[in-house]
Amino acid sequence: MGQGAVIGVVTTSFPRHAADPSGAFVLGLSLALAARGHRIEVVCPEPPEPARWAKDEAWLAGIEVFGAPYARPRRLERLFFGAGVPDNLARSPWLRALVPGAVAGLAAMAALRSRRWDAVMSHWLVPSSLVAGALSPAPERHLAVAHSSDVHLLRSLPSGRWLAVAAMARAGRVGFVSRRLLERTCELLGPRLAARMEKRFEVTPMGVDLAGLVPGRLRSVVRARMGLARFAVLALGRLVPVKGMDVLVEALAGRPGFELVVAGDGPERARLEVLCRKRGVTARFLGWVSPAERAELLHACDAVALPSRPLPDGREEGLPLTAVETLAAGRPLVASITGAIPEIVTHGTNGLLVPPDDPAALGQALETLRADPALAVRLGFAGAKTGRARSWERLADRYEALLNIQRNPGGPATKTKTGE
Repeated sequence: MGQGAVIGVVTTSFPRHAADPSGAFVLGLSLALAARGHRIEVVCPEPPEPARWAKDEAWLAGIEVFGAPYARPRRLERLFFGAGVPDNLARSPWLRALVPGAVAGLAAMAALRSRRWDAVMSHWLVPSSLVAGALSPAPERHLAVAHSSDVHLLRSLPSGRWLAVAAMARAGRVGFVSRRLLERTCELLGPRLAARMEKRFEVTPMGVDLAGLVPGRLRSVVRARMGLARFAVLALGRLVPVKGMDVLVEALAGRPGFELVVAGDGPERARLEVLCRKRGVTARFLGWVSPAERAELLHACDAVALPSRPLPDGREEGLPLTAVETLAAGRPLVASITGAIPEIVTHGTNGLLVPPDDPAALGQALETLRADPALAVRLGFAGAKTGRARSWERLADRYEALLNIQRNPGGPATKTKTGE
């Protein structure tokens, strides 16, 4: 395959190592484009600890990552990564003082690298799309992708509407990871502005690496090594309030036929461990796990629970990667009716949906799966069809078109005619 386009990726979240879930979907899309012959350069904030971003790291597959410093000593750079910006700020409000420097640092590093870029993709409208818009080679070769926390932030700011307009002004296409997120952004803009801008709006789903969901060991082997003997419920992700993990613990309280496996970490972990002990829930907290371990856990456990909840300030999840991965792996999923989850999960068809913040309903749904293994198999089979349609391999064509580049088999990737 010939050399493709040079694509710059400006983002505030990107994995620091192979087992880090921070911005895993940004990595997944970058890897899919790199596999098609494009050269990927990622610019993101520098984390407070050294990251494994060396060019020869196998998990990066040739992707180059450039961390933008924004505070010294480096240990102060705690605005990004970890629990995520919203929760980091909630726990340490003083981090707001680092925002101007973080934006300036991201812009400086992006400016340095952008001279080589044929196209640019920015993740999170603020600050990434603001930065990338000023540097993109041409608006028609800039794809700005909104996720969830950025739109929530813009909706909470008095000047959020105009900041959103500025962030999207120099993007040929603006992608939204779900239809609900697109609609919420249109509400922010208001009818007149939304009507003027909607022709550039697209729903750009985040995908999954199907090969990475194949377990390396048999389910029976993994269960035996972990000592799993009962109906095992898997919870994946950051342990922060919006994930609703405490609801899951309460749902399993008083249900001795279940055990909980938590793969993830975050500021809520200690509280959740105490809650499990108080409520008599058998639980294993594994911390962050590698992609290979994640695949094995998906198949070793009997169901995956996604008890996300909307927060009092209106913040909600977009479309969690865990939901897509669970479906693609063909595993039964029980999830809350919140955010964009109902866009891919149909109750009783490819998963079970329950109201958020309702431990009784969540517990009953899990009991239903435990009592009816045939139902779990049917849901998993249908879910696999839904999830596999979102493989990065299938989605790569779409993203190339949105970036106005195309692969030229046997030669370098070229810009499409509209981008010349």
